[in-house]
Amino acid sequence: MKDKFKDECGVVAIYSHAEAEKLAYLGLHALQHRGQESAGIATSDGVNLRVHKAMGLVADVFTEEVLAKLRGTLAIGHTRYSTSGDSALLNAQPIMARSHKGTIALAHNGNLVNAGEIRQRLESQGSIFQTTSDTEVLVHLIALSKEQTLPEAIADALRRVEGAFSLVMITPDRIFAARDPRGFRPLSMGRIRRECTPGFILRRLRNRLAFLNTFIFHGQTALFLGARWR
Repeated sequence: MKDKFKDECGVVAIYSHAEAEKLAYLGLHALQHRGQESAGIATSDGVNLRVHKAMGLVADVFTEEVLAKLRGTLAIGHTRYSTSGDSALLNAQPIMARSHKGTIALAHNGNLVNAGEIRQRLESQGSIFQTTSDTEVLVHLIALSKEQTLPEAIADALRRVEGAFSLVMITPDRIFAARDPRGFRPLSMGRIRRECTPGFILRRLRNRLAFLNTFIFHGQTALFLGARWR
């Protein structure tokens, strides 16, 4: 029997802040206990998405030089403990993909219990997977959805998966967040006052960890669209 404490992955998202990449870093630092295998951040300046991810701890992956290259007003982040898929760089998140619906990056916490079945079906239809993580199944479902808009495609993909999960997604101009219908995986939303200093924000994030099971969505698969977190 393994006696190590395991708490799966941590995800964070920041919307409409001049230093979104730094706040995402601070958020991941506060969530480091949820995963020590790899860390990643995806940001947008309103036009382009940038992703940096690597194996190791948050403080080792993100130096000042790296964060400077990720400058943006929107950001999502992920720190990983592998519940599905190998512990390797190819499975580090966020996962970024481009399709006819646009460019999107996704960070996921939880397990999709029907991911293997969906993956086998998609591969038989010609889909090519780049990772061994169940998270990539969602990327393919979004890209292959017959819905016309990206929000509708995301909702359609979420209706097709089963399990306990929370996830955050970023496009060049929007942040999306979703949680499983029963709320088995923590997902909270808050606002940051403009006058708060980074040190205050980090302390506040640490203090709020105890309340991450206070969910804001109930009754169905939650999809929070176009968040304006100010």
